[in-house]
Amino acid sequence: MSDIVLEGVDKVYPGGVEAVTGASLVVKDGEFVTIVGPSGCGKTTTLRMIAGFEHPTHGRVGIGGDGMTDVPPDERNTGMVFQDFALFPHMTVGENIAYGLTIGGGWDEADAKNRVEEMLELVELPGFADRDPEQLSGGQQQRVALARALAPEPEVLLLDEPLASLDKKLRESMQVELRRIQERVGITTVLVTHNQKEALTMSDRIAVMNDGQFDQVGTPQEVYNRPETRFVADFVGTANIFDGTVVDQSPEKITVDCGAFEILATPHDGVTVGETVSVVVRPEHTRVETTTEAANVIEGNVEVSRFLGDHVECHISLPTGTEAVGIVTPDGPSPTTGSQVTVGIDAEDCLVVTD
Repeated sequence: MSDIVLEGVDKVYPGGVEAVTGASLVVKDGEFVTIVGPSGCGKTTTLRMIAGFEHPTHGRVGIGGDGMTDVPPDERNTGMVFQDFALFPHMTVGENIAYGLTIGGGWDEADAKNRVEEMLELVELPGFADRDPEQLSGGQQQRVALARALAPEPEVLLLDEPLASLDKKLRESMQVELRRIQERVGITTVLVTHNQKEALTMSDRIAVMNDGQFDQVGTPQEVYNRPETRFVADFVGTANIFDGTVVDQSPEKITVDCGAFEILATPHDGVTVGETVSVVVRPEHTRVETTTEAANVIEGNVEVSRFLGDHVECHISLPTGTEAVGIVTPDGPSPTTGSQVTVGIDAEDCLVVTD
């Protein structure tokens, strides 16, 4: 088993700065989990505690059933890829990949050479062993860094923003390649990123971190469609969030007064009349129409209209002074800036969150 376990982990830096507070997480054997969150939320510190580069102030770190809290980094069977790749410029590609095998790795020269060739095949760079890192593109350097991390056959793979320095198109293609390689090797993997789309497209599960703690851990579908807190809804993807007060409730629906309009939403256990809540609606469920039969109908004015190929994205000012993002399908109306439109939202697409 190559699972990763964090139990009540804290990290307090000198001066009383709390980077991580009571974080608990289990990454199952062979699973790809992404820790996502804004800058300064503690995600990189958490990854470094798994790797052993940071020591927890309190709590326990375990890998493969063994306690790792006090084990130094070089005695943990982990591979790590950094944001800047950290390839040695004075070594060839092959020497970079073989570094962890020949320096204390216990591999003889022949076996190390074979392993290098195997890794180059895995990352689809056969014949690159004698090249210098400076001769490679950013995407190729990223693959070499990944090959170097995987070469010593680690139990777990740790990825610290490994695609951040790549341009958008290359980054998206490398997301697919990285996931393909991870699934082929079957290695337990933790990725840290601030890129929500990256997390959604690559992960088995996502751990959303906020202010040193995990707000929600779940599949991409759960985190996107059923956010448990206002922060998760706002951070992961794009969301329309309407704050208001519950004025009526029944087993079938909740009515939330948002000031200039009311919204009918799906039931939420534990919500009471008079409670302040937030209603979350994704843009794909926020239809911009000329007429609508939706449960929720809101009038607004188009502030910005953006053509995105298969749909038009409209930013609409609402009577509350807030803005909503809505979608127009190719066969729908063609709203222009300043035009008045109707926003239609079905009650089942409105999710109430209380935190």
